[in-house]
Amino acid sequence: MASERRRSSGFSLTELLVALALSALLLGALGQVTGESLGLREQARARNDALEDARFALERMAQALRTTRRLVLPRPDDPRSAQD
Repeated sequence: MASERRRSSGFSLTELLVALALSALLLGALGQVTGESLGLREQARARNDALEDARFALERMAQALRTTRRLVLPRPDDPRSAQD
């Protein structure tokens, strides 16, 4: 009777160590996944910023082409032709 009471009063040291080891493994895996997702988010943000800048530049060029009266294009064989 006394041994049953003592056994049911809590967890053994071995059980606590196993629980601690499992918790550490789970937290480590969660940290790895979180780190990778943050890295992917930064890559996506950088890609989106580059696309936004490219769209802005293309829109400005298209607007300039629509509003110009004279279009001078450089010839590939003469770089000085772009200075007109």
